[in-house]
Amino acid sequence: MHGKHVAWLRRGRRHEPTTACYSFQGLLLVKCAISQGKRGACICLFSKMSSQYQRSVSLEVRRAEGERVRAKHPDKIPIIVERAPRSRAPDLDKKKYLVPSDLTVGQLCFLIRQRVSLRPEEALFFFVNNSLPPSSSPLSAVYEEHHEEDLFLYMTYSNESVYGA
Repeated sequence: MHGKHVAWLRRGRRHEPTTACYSFQGLLLVKCAISQGKRGACICLFSKMSSQYQRSVSLEVRRAEGERVRAKHPDKIPIIVERAPRSRAPDLDKKKYLVPSDLTVGQLCFLIRQRVSLRPEEALFFFVNNSLPPSSSPLSAVYEEHHEEDLFLYMTYSNESVYGA
């Protein structure tokens, strides 16, 4: 991804593609206008596809709930955890979690993994805005950088890494 796109995404700007867009594994693949006409045109990944929860509950309702939860529990982080589109991982029994802000991403992943019935050799990948957050990062830092306007942090999980390895 071009550095210019990274800066656009961090500022919350939308990318205006000049060519066709494709959806793959919940990611939006866009043929980049910046590299158009150059050898090896860039394909950029964007994460502005909404989650199932965002599509099923209106922004006003989600925002009111987020504000209520943050006011009642200022030391906790509201998180929505959903299975990635087309993932073969089992569904969780619930999507909403309220976790302590000093919890790390790795600790949350361990807790979520216990709720999903997987064999020990199966891997589970967690994404925030289609990137893998460092497992040592405190959720408070991830929340500050990536929470949505409804005051929830959205995470997806998959049993496959969509970025290959």
